[in-house]
Amino acid sequence: MFQVLEDDDRFASILVTGLFLKLISPTLVAFVRMAWASADPVIIQTHVDMVCEKNADSLHDFEKQGILAELVAGWILARNTTLGADNGLGVATAMALFGPIPSPAPALVLVFTVKEEVSLDGARALSPSVLPRRWLLNLDSEEYGILYIGSAGGATDILRSKVMRVPLSAGLEPYDLIVDGLAGGHSGADIHLGHKNALKVAAEVVAKLFQIELSAQLIDFAGGDKDNAIPRLAFVRLGLPSEKVKLLEESLRSFESEIRGELTEADKDFRISLKSPGAVEWPEALHEATRGALQQLLEAIPHGPLRSSEQVPGLVETSNNLAKVSIAGDTVSVTHFARSAVDAQLAEFRKKMKDLADSTGFQVDYGVQLPGWAPNAKSRLLELSKEVFVELEGRTPEESGDVTLGFLPGILSLAVAAIHAGLECGVFAEKLQGIDMISFGPDIQGAHAPGEKVEVSSVARNWELLLGLLARLAQEPPQRAEL
Repeated sequence: MFQVLEDDDRFASILVTGLFLKLISPTLVAFVRMAWASADPVIIQTHVDMVCEKNADSLHDFEKQGILAELVAGWILARNTTLGADNGLGVATAMALFGPIPSPAPALVLVFTVKEEVSLDGARALSPSVLPRRWLLNLDSEEYGILYIGSAGGATDILRSKVMRVPLSAGLEPYDLIVDGLAGGHSGADIHLGHKNALKVAAEVVAKLFQIELSAQLIDFAGGDKDNAIPRLAFVRLGLPSEKVKLLEESLRSFESEIRGELTEADKDFRISLKSPGAVEWPEALHEATRGALQQLLEAIPHGPLRSSEQVPGLVETSNNLAKVSIAGDTVSVTHFARSAVDAQLAEFRKKMKDLADSTGFQVDYGVQLPGWAPNAKSRLLELSKEVFVELEGRTPEESGDVTLGFLPGILSLAVAAIHAGLECGVFAEKLQGIDMISFGPDIQGAHAPGEKVEVSSVARNWELLLGLLARLAQEPPQRAEL
C-alpha cells in the first residue's frame, strides 16, 4: 500500500517495518499512499521535534522518561513539562492515515520534518524533487476553527562595531539604571499589540539624560534575551558625580511619567529604577564617539509593525524587533529580527538596515533569510476547506488577520487568518512554487511551556475536517501528472 521515497540528496528516507520509522537527519519524508482516485497527490506535512521544557522543581528526564499526561475536564495535559502536542498531534493525525480512511481519496505524501522548533533546517534541507506541487496540508496549527493561509518569513542580522574606551573621569561613580516590568511577548504574533521594547525605552532615556547637565559617561548598555522575543528588560551603567544623583533621580521620575502615558495595560508594571552596584572593578567608559554612534543606531532602528497586509485586514505584513544589545570585550553587538510575508519587502528592509549600519560605523553579520508565505485569499484549497467546515459545524466563516480571536473551546466558528510568525509553509512555498497550502489543527494551549494541553474533542473534529477535505480533493480534476 505504501511506497518509500528518498530525495536526491538522501536527506529524506524512511524504513517501514511494521510501521517502524527510521529517521535520517536533518529531515525526513515520505510515504505515498496509493490513490483510490485519479486526483493530484496531496502533501500532509508535520514536524516530529518538540520543545522540551519543565518546571524548575521537576526531575523529569526527557531522554529517559515518557511524558506523564493526564485527562482533566476534557483536556489532556502535562503538569510539570511540555506535552508535545506541538506537533505530536500533527504526527499522530498523519500516522492515522495509515489506517482505514473513506474512499475515494487522493494519493498522500506524508512529510515529517525535524528541527522545526529551532531553525526549520528539516524543511530547508529537503529536496523538492520527490514532492508533488499542487496541494499541501500543514497540521501544525493550534486553534481548531482557524484556517491559516499565510505566515511571515524572517531574518536575524547582527550589527557590530568596535568599541573605543576611555578611563572613567575622576569623581564619577557607577550607577545602574534598569528598565523592567514590561510585558514583552512574541516578536511576531504579539508585535501589533503595542508592547514597549525595553531597549528602545532605555535608549530614549539615555538620550534625554545626555541632554541635561549630569557630566555623565556611559559605561555599559545591554538587554534582550531571545531574537524572537520583545525585550522586557534593559540595563544601563552610567558614571556619574555623586552630587548629580538627585538630579538624575528627578529626571528619571519625569521620564517614567511621560512614558507611562504611552503604555498599554499589559505594560502596567513598567518601572525605571536606579541603584548603586556597590563594589565593582573600576570600569572604563565608552568613548563619546562610540556612545554617540550606538545612541544614533538605537534611536534609528525601527521596532514594531512596518506595513500592513492588503490581502488580510488587520494582519501585520512586515515588522522589525530590536532584540538584543550587548557590549563584550572590544565589540558592541545589536541584534534585530525582521519579519515579512513578502520576501521582497524583507530584503528591502534589510538593505535599509545595512545603509543605517554604514552611516553609524557598524558592520552587518547577515543571518539566513527564511521565506514567507504570502496569503492567497482566492485559494481553491481555502474554498474547499470552508465548505467542509460549514458542512461539519454549520457555521459561516469569518475572516481576520488577528490570530488572538477570543474564541472559546467548543464555540464552533471559523476564521480565515494569517499569522505574523514563521511556519514551515514558507519554506515549502519557496521550494514548490505555486503550491496551494493551508494550515489547521486542534485546540492546543500553552505550547512550549509546562502545562501544555490539548482539547480531546477538538482532535476528533480536526480529524473529520481532514477526512472531509481529502474527500473533496479526490474529486478535483488533476492538473498535472505527478508521482
